Amino acid sequence: MGLFWKGIPDSVLFSARIALHPSFFAIETGTFKGKSAKRLSTVAEHVISIDSDRSFYEKALKWSSKFENLSLRHGDSAALIGSVLPAAQINCLIWLDAHFSGGNTAGELQPCPLLSELLQVLPSRSASNTIILVDDSRGLIGTAGWPLLSDLIGLLREYEFSSIIIDDVLIASSKGSLSIFVENYSKSRTFSFERLGGRMSLVSGLVRTLGFATNTAFKIKHAKFFSK
Repeated sequence: MGLFWKGIPDSVLFSARIALHPSFFAIETGTFKGKSAKRLSTVAEHVISIDSDRSFYEKALKWSSKFENLSLRHGDSAALIGSVLPAAQINCLIWLDAHFSGGNTAGELQPCPLLSELLQVLPSRSASNTIILVDDSRGLIGTAGWPLLSDLIGLLREYEFSSIIIDDVLIASSKGSLSIFVENYSKSRTFSFERLGGRMSLVSGLVRTLGFATNTAFKIKHAKFFSK
């Protein structure tokens, strides 16, 4: 459940498409209501989305028939993801979002299957043609079943994946691919927030000035009333 964006941030997907040109296979863990699966189906050659929650899976079966290149799987993402990976030479985008996000989302008893998923993915994929995206990277603090960010980055490095974080998404791939994300950083919401942050003193000043002017005008307009 994204902090900056519901589903895959547009800026991240934009750069991923450039890096994986001309085509790619996509895998998602955590179908939920299908926003990311639907989005991926418009740009990927084929999409496989996995969800451990029976209810979300059955609801997804109803709308997924409209997307010819989208397949669904029900079950433990860590157990299934290895079996749905494409051939090693095929470009692949992997969106890992199967963690528990409160409410009625799946995984309360297994809050974050991330490490188990990666241990199925990394041995058979190359950073040269694979992009791994981990949503809600702010949760990687080593508590409540989530791995520690440094441990996760260490595991990725063992398999020669470099990583950066943009819009609360940890992006792991080759350094060449990551450079594309860096080049397009200005398209991210993080960049927009940073620009806004730099102007906050100006915005606050304008708000205070407007408030003072409005208050003064009100007092002048109702001066007779206040003098009674």
